[in-house]
Order: sequence, then C-alpha cells, then structure tokens
Amino acid sequence: MNNLLRILFSCLICVFVASCSEDESVSHESYLKGVYSNYSEDETPNLDITYNGVGVKDKEVSVNTIDDLAFDVLLKNILTTPDVLFSDVVLQKSGDDYVCEMDSVINNKEVHVEMRIKLEYNQEQSDKANANMVLDVAESDVK
Repeated sequence: MNNLLRILFSCLICVFVASCSEDESVSHESYLKGVYSNYSEDETPNLDITYNGVGVKDKEVSVNTIDDLAFDVLLKNILTTPDVLFSDVVLQKSGDDYVCEMDSVINNKEVHVEMRIKLEYNQEQSDKANANMVLDVAESDVK
C-alpha cells in the first residue's frame, strides 16, 4: 500500500510540473518568410508598396528566416540599386502585425524603409509568403 501511494504521489507531481511549465512561444516564421510581390500577372498580389510616396508595381521582396527573431529582407528592383539585402532584421509584434524600420546609406543614397506584415492573408501558394506586406520606401541623395 505504501508503494502504491508513492507511485500515485509521483504521478501527481509529474502532472503538476508538466501543467505549470511555460507554453512555448508560437513562431510565425512560416507565415512571415517567403516572397511578397505585386507583379502585373500576379493573381493574388501580397505586396502593397510606395516608393518616395508613389505606389509602384512589378516589385518583389523576399523574407528569409535567420532564426526565430531575425530575418534577411531582400528588396528586388525597388531602389536605384537593383537588389538590396538587409540582414538581421528584427520584426516587432504590433497588435496582430509585425513591423520594422530599416535605415541605411547605399551608393550615396539615404534609404528609409518601413515594413508591416499582416498575418491575415491565406493564399496557400507555395511560391509566396502566406501574409500581406505593406512597404514604404524612401530614397534620397545623401546631404
């Protein structure tokens, strides 16, 4: 009887410890990574972009995971320099969205990028990210 009580007590402790452990944080990398584009032939564009305040078409942004917190963001044919890579970008959670700002000087141009990724889009296309991106890009000569 004493052994049975010990086994029962051990099982109760295991259940209690397991139920008290912190829940693992949910990683949204599968929704965030991928291609965002607004090409004319896209049936379901998932990129809304302005360049120096004007809406532009036929652009692409690629987001790749470095780890659970950092991403590589490649801007294709958006800036005067054709392909620009921002490394170790940290996306901050803001409500239901992920946001970041990136600043750099590239080929004597000041570049400011504001990015917002919305997890509300479910297009289920393997060649595209499963989210929407709103991107505001400003590029000007260095002063």
